[in-house]
Order: sequence, then structure tokens, then C-alpha cells
Amino acid sequence: MRSVRPDSLSRKDTKTHTSKTRSSKRTSLEYWVAWLLFLALFFIFLTIFGQNGLLQIGELKKARKVLLQEVFVLKRENDALSDEIRGFKEEPYFIERIAREELNLVRPNEVVFYIPSSSPKAERED
Repeated sequence: MRSVRPDSLSRKDTKTHTSKTRSSKRTSLEYWVAWLLFLALFFIFLTIFGQNGLLQIGELKKARKVLLQEVFVLKRENDALSDEIRGFKEEPYFIERIAREELNLVRPNEVVFYIPSSSPKAERED
């Protein structure tokens, strides 16, 4: 009888063992590559579509631009109102001018002439 040592492997067993090791290494590598690819795609998706993603940032920039324009308009309106208040407080003729323009008031002994907006020739041609 032939004696076979338990620790020695035949050539056939060695090839099978080596191919299994290579196959398991390849499968393990493919597994990790697939996971890394999945994670990369997941983070790309979050970067674009997430709560603080690129689409949300674009919308926020548009909203900021609209709000800055609104602030600019409101500041101009506020400045005009401040000038009007200052006019009421500091200029004595400012109130008189407002009364004449908006309320059509006149001083005693003044004569008001109204000039029609259309000329007599334009009325005849119609």
C-alpha cells in the first residue's frame, strides 16, 4: 500500500484549490466593486436631487435674486417715504404743495384756469 500524507496534495487537488481561491478572490473583488459603484451612484444622486442638492441650490438662488430685487424696490420706496416725512416736518411749503396738487385747493383771491387737454381743431375733425 501506498502511504499518503495528509498534508500533501496531489496536482489535481492543487489546481482545484487554486482555481477556487482565484474564483473566490474574483467574486470578492466584483462584490466590492459593485458596492463602491452603488455608493458612488447613490452619492451622485444625493448631490443632484437631495435636500441640499444642486437642483435645490438653483431654486434657492432664483428665490434669493427675486428677494434681493424686492428688497431694492422696498428700500427705494422707504427712502421716498422718508423724504416725504422730512418734507412735512422741515419744509413749510411742502404741505401747501401737496394740498394744491392732490386736493386741488387754492388760496383766497386766486383764479384757476383749466386748459382742455385736446385742441379745438382736433374736436372738429372727429
